[in-house]
Order: sequence, then structure tokens, then C-alpha cells
Amino acid sequence: MSFLITMFLVMARVSGLMMSMPLMSSRTIPRIVKAVLIIIITMVLAPVVPVVKMDMSLTLLIASIPSEFALGILMGGAISIIFASLAVCSGIISTQIGQAAATQFNPSMAMQTSPVGSISLFLATGVFLGMDSHLIMIKLLAESFNPVPPNEVVNPIAGVHLWIDYSAYVFVTGLKMSGPILCLVLLINTFIAILSKVAPTMNMFFSVGFIATMMTGMIMYIFMIPHILYLHQNLVDKAVIGLRQLFELVGGPL
Repeated sequence: MSFLITMFLVMARVSGLMMSMPLMSSRTIPRIVKAVLIIIITMVLAPVVPVVKMDMSLTLLIASIPSEFALGILMGGAISIIFASLAVCSGIISTQIGQAAATQFNPSMAMQTSPVGSISLFLATGVFLGMDSHLIMIKLLAESFNPVPPNEVVNPIAGVHLWIDYSAYVFVTGLKMSGPILCLVLLINTFIAILSKVAPTMNMFFSVGFIATMMTGMIMYIFMIPHILYLHQNLVDKAVIGLRQLFELVGGPL
């Protein structure tokens, strides 16, 4: 009976991670695939985690399952927040190069994204998988049962502080990624403004500026892609390592 209770608590934490971590939280992943992965990971981890005591009451068990699920959500959601920096970056780039109107629905994020945003997200997800970051997160999930055993998640709300800290990186990193495009557009607009003074009868901003901004902006974006992916993955790696702070925030003796 103790092992069965432990398995349910482990499954709750694993389910929270699988429903919030990058890629696995995508709606394009079939639910049956997520369910099978949750069951497999639970069966692997349950025999090796500390077993819950038999004297655990039903009320405490009912309260512990949402706490375990919340810890998994906090772990996966903290990394998903970092992916929002790509949305900020692509939004700025799309607006500056004139592609803000060319948005389309992205089913993986359930939101409207530009072509630049879709490409950035697709490549960043590929790098995330290629660097085995998803496996590192699962390893951290397994390690989390040592500092925070099942039924010892005291205050999951305290883990929101880590989300707030990571949110600060979103806008700063988004501006860093889109910085070259902002400088390029500023130079092009300055040049077009000078041309409009030389030839005031021509509408330079619509006849020349729009085409020049879009063409040079896309070329610049192509050269910027490796830098954007490198900066983003570095931030993801730091965020994954920082997840150990989460265990200190939510854990403690009951």
C-alpha cells in the first residue's frame, strides 16, 4: 500500500513536468504519447524514491497530489518561460522589418506568431533536443525526490519566485537578440529620411524604405540565427541548472 501511494505521488510530479516542459507541452504531441511517457517514467522512478509512510491520512494524500503536480508544473514552466524570449525577439523583428501583419496560428503554442517566430521556435526546439536538455530535466526530476521526497512539498507557491526571476530575462534577452535588427532599421530609416529631403516629390518611405527594410532585415536575420540560438540555449542551460533552487523553495519538513 505504501508503494502504491508513493507511485501516485511520483506520477503527479512527473505529470506536471510533462504537461509544462518545452516540446511536451505542445498540443501537436498526441495525448496518448504523453500518457505512455508519464507511465514509463513513473515506473522507473517509483521503486527508487523514498517510500511514503503508511500512517498517511486520506486528507493529507489528497492535499499532497496537487502539491506534487504543482512542483512538476513549476519545473517545466520555468524553462518554458525562457522560450518566451524568442516570442519577444521575433515580435520585435517582425514589427521592424514589416512582417507584423503576416501572422499565422501556431498550434504548438496556441498563439499567433509571425514566420520569423515560427522559424525561431522550430530551430530553438531542435537545439533544445539536440543538447539533451529534455533528458537533463528528467534527470533533475529524478534528483528532486532526494531533497523533496514525495509528500514533502510544503509550499509550492513559493516556487513562483523563481518564475518571476526568470521572467526578467525574457525581455532583456529578447532585446539583446533583436538589437542588430533595431540598429539596422534605424540606419535605413535615417538614410531614407535623407533621401526624402533630396527628392521631396517621391515618397521614399513607401517606395524604397519598405522594400529595403524587409530585404535587408531578412538577410540580417539569417545571419543572426546562430547567435540567437546560442544565446537562447545558454539561457536555457542556466535556467535548468537554477532549478535546484526550486527544491529549496518548496521543500521542508511537514
